[in-house]
This record gives sequence, C-alpha cells and structure tokens, in this order.
Amino acid sequence: VFLLLDASYMADLNWRPPGWSAKPSTPRYLLITKEGASTGHLTISDRALLFGRRVPNEPERGTVRLDHDSISRQHAAVVHSFQGETFAVDLGSRFGTTLDGEKMPANKYTHCSRWHLVVP
Repeated sequence: VFLLLDASYMADLNWRPPGWSAKPSTPRYLLITKEGASTGHLTISDRALLFGRRVPNEPERGTVRLDHDSISRQHAAVVHSFQGETFAVDLGSRFGTTLDGEKMPANKYTHCSRWHLVVP
C-alpha cells in the first residue's frame, strides 16, 4: 500500500515504513474484534499499515483512521519485512499499544507471529 503513495500524500505523515520493509508474498489479514467478537478484517497486502487519529481512512493506501480520544495522531503500525516476518510498532503514542497482553515499548519494532494487537 505504501508503495502506491506519492510524495504529496506522504507529506502530511511523519512516519515512513523502514527501509527493510517489503510487500508480503501473500496477503496478511488483520482480524478486527470488539469486546471479543469479530467485526471484520483488513487485508494487508503491502509494506505497512499505519493506524492513527489523524491519518486518512484509506486501508488500500496503507492508513486506517481510528476516531477516539485514546488514539494518537499516528499511533501504531504493522510492518512486513523482506524476510516475510511481521512486526508491530507503537509510534510513541500517549496511551500505548498492547501486543499479546503486554504494553509495547515505544518506537521498537516487535516481531509478531500469531498475535493480538490492541490499540486502545
């Protein structure tokens, strides 16, 4: 998705996918749940998916808007590596991001295999 972005679109976003990110060989799916029940899924078919309160709501272009006071402008991202691995990163958000029940350290890419990512 980020591969399709032009310079004018990215000018408003501070975060960029890292140089080691790459499009996955097969799409990944992010299951969306609310109170334990599945409400849908997002297909992640490119380098990264950025979540935040002040990003465009355009999952096909790599951004998902989450309209809630607990969400930072650019809150967290899910990133694919050229080696086929998936990582999550909290982008220094005010309220943090949880991965498998543990609060993630800010700005540290954390490897994910089968995981449960919670953005407040």
